[in-house]
Amino acid sequence: EQAAQVTEARNVLDISATVLTAAIPAAIIASFTQPPPVGQALKTGIEIGAVAGSVPRCVLTMDMLGLHTLRNASQIQNAISKYNALAADVAGD
Repeated sequence: EQAAQVTEARNVLDISATVLTAAIPAAIIASFTQPPPVGQALKTGIEIGAVAGSVPRCVLTMDMLGLHTLRNASQIQNAISKYNALAADVAGD
């Protein structure tokens, strides 16, 4: 389960990185649009759109991964407690 959670998060981050990378050439080309002020505004719009479309999903994904980590750690701690209790019973403590 933990591996699937990490894989899912990595896939979201990979896709977002690809989207951001793909926006670079489009933004560069847009910057040359004439007249000059239009190109810069278009470039900035592409950059803002790429970031706005990618970063919030990445933040949500990392938040979810953090929550999964806490839950997984709790499950591991519960298992450790059970094993310790069993070991104490076997040892006669």
